[in-house]
Amino acid sequence: APSQPSQPDSDGEGGGANAPASGVSPLRPVPEPSEPSKGKGFGSELATRVVTGVAMAAGGLLVLNSGPGPASILVSIIVALGVIELCGALRTQGYRPAGLIALLGSVGLVLGAYHGGESAFAAVAALVVPTTLVWYLAGVSKARPAPGVASTLLVFGYVGIMGGFAG
Repeated sequence: APSQPSQPDSDGEGGGANAPASGVSPLRPVPEPSEPSKGKGFGSELATRVVTGVAMAAGGLLVLNSGPGPASILVSIIVALGVIELCGALRTQGYRPAGLIALLGSVGLVLGAYHGGESAFAAVAALVVPTTLVWYLAGVSKARPAPGVASTLLVFGYVGIMGGFAG
């Protein structure tokens, strides 16, 4: 039997169930979203997040109220977590920052600014920049040197220097 050309569907567009395959896969139905999971305890995830945030804020205020020494330790911990988070985000995008250098430089800057004032900014930067260059040029990391140096200095500048002002 001779093959018949496909007839337009009722919506006026060509193709349909009888349309020849033209290299395009058929559309798959979108699955219905499942019911959102209910959090345990207070009945919702929002309540848990609010309680956690209030508890962390209260703890942070207690530490900040106890003096500059404990506050600089708290800021150092927050800066360290920020460095780890930003390095992880950059790695997901294909960059390979030297996380150890960024971490040590950022935390060192916060503590140095607490003990030595604003002269710590120049001193720590004078250590971080050449160390980063040597790190990549010596081949400690097998990443490309230019993006590696740039991403490391971005992390140090964005998290470390900004956090250093809290010191």
